[in-house]
Amino acid sequence: MEIPKNFSPQIANSRKTLITPGIPKNYLFGSLAFCIFVLAVYFVMAGYVKFANSQIENLDREIQDTVTSLSTEEVEKVLVLDAQLRGLKILLPQHIFVSDLFSLLENNTSPQVSFSSFKLDTAQRVLSLEGTAPSLTEVSIQAAALKSQQYVRDVVLKDVRQGGVGFEFKLEIYFTNDLILVK
Repeated sequence: MEIPKNFSPQIANSRKTLITPGIPKNYLFGSLAFCIFVLAVYFVMAGYVKFANSQIENLDREIQDTVTSLSTEEVEKVLVLDAQLRGLKILLPQHIFVSDLFSLLENNTSPQVSFSSFKLDTAQRVLSLEGTAPSLTEVSIQAAALKSQQYVRDVVLKDVRQGGVGFEFKLEIYFTNDLILVK
């Protein structure tokens, strides 16, 4: 290995004095900064825990004050109301609600058709209707319009006969539970 021509022993000696054995200053300052950060987080968290505990104690006192201020009659009323609400939560999903059925008929009945009889069997989920229409075409259009609805499983057309003004017919509409139960 050759020594460069512009090599000077003074520069080499100055380079040697720059390198000092031991822990570099960057690690020392970094560790010190990390320790200060950890201590700051610790003190902030300790202060927050004291604050949260004082809030909990205040809320406990407010609850105890409220409980002592209530009379036994008020407590009994609240318990009865709670029992009624629990009962309603059980009953409502099974409650029959037929207004959607009337809306279905209102929105899907042809202006040419008139119904004269309405019989609802909620246990079998069947609606029986009797009506009149001016033509067989209107009767079939009415049956098809009802059958195309989302909650209708099937429509059965029965007893079609010619009457005085047009055709008299009976429809049985089989629908799903979703149409009559509370959603």
